[in-house]
Amino acid sequence: SVASQYPGSATVSESWIGVTAQVPSGSLISLTDLFADAPRGLSAVASVVRSQVLANNQCVARDRAIGGNADSDAGFAATTDNYRHFALTASGLAVGFPKGQVSSRSCGLIETTVSWQTLRPFFNGSGALLVAGVRRPIVA
Repeated sequence: SVASQYPGSATVSESWIGVTAQVPSGSLISLTDLFADAPRGLSAVASVVRSQVLANNQCVARDRAIGGNADSDAGFAATTDNYRHFALTASGLAVGFPKGQVSSRSCGLIETTVSWQTLRPFFNGSGALLVAGVRRPIVA
């Protein structure tokens, strides 16, 4: 899940594109598939993500302080729809929010990464196995 800019373009993507699939079957994985207790795991993700974004993204913090997006708390709510843009990375669970979901659109795409150490207690066997298989990309 990354924001991208087309070569030679001055515009940045308005949304996220993210797919997590098992290899070699190609079966799609949702975030809640990683957790033994899906609502509890998703609540843990939502809590940490909200805290990290508010602490580390000055635009979102400033926007909230002036009341820029009245629905920003709803955007952080622990729902599968709110957390559908995610990626399993070597450093943790990357979560992205489209423009306007957790702040005013002027803050752009919002992202943060939750460490695996924080989420490990919530994984089921399949989730632990998937995360154990995540590797940094090899750059040639």
